[in-house]
Amino acid sequence: LLGANDLCTSSPATMTSTTTFRSQFQQAMATLMAQDRKPYVFVSSIPNLYQLWQVLHTNSLARWVWATARICQSMLGATRTEAERQLVVDRERAFNQILAEVCAQYSRCRWDNKAVYNYQFSASQVSTLDFFHPSLSGQAALARVTWAASWWPSS
Repeated sequence: LLGANDLCTSSPATMTSTTTFRSQFQQAMATLMAQDRKPYVFVSSIPNLYQLWQVLHTNSLARWVWATARICQSMLGATRTEAERQLVVDRERAFNQILAEVCAQYSRCRWDNKAVYNYQFSASQVSTLDFFHPSLSGQAALARVTWAASWWPSS
C-alpha cells in the first residue's frame, strides 16, 4: 500500500521523496518476484488526492474531521495554499509514474494505467466516518475499475 501514506503527511515538506519511494517500491517488487512461485502482480495507481479535496472541501463536517483527526494534512489541511496542494499533486504524479516504470520491469506485473487516479468519484463514494477512505459504494466502484484493468477483466 505504498502511495497515499507517502503523500499524506503533516505537510508537503514531509512527504516521502521520489528517490525513497522508488527504492522502497523496487525493493518490494524484487522481494516479491524473488519468491519460488511466479506471481502475477497488479499495481494500482494512487487515488487522486486533489480530487478528494475538490469534492469535499466545502463540506464543513469533512473539514472538521480532517482537522481533528489530522487526516492527510499535506493536502487536506485547512491552511494549505493552492501552491502547497499543487506540490502534493506533482509528487503524486511522480509516484504514479514510478509505479508504472517499476512495474514495467516485470513481465508479470500489470499497471492500471492510472485507472484509479483518473476515476472521478463523488462525495457519496467517500466514507462519512473519515471523509478519506472509500464508502461501500466507493469500494464497489474501485473494485470495478481495478478489475477492468487487472489480469482477468470481465468481458
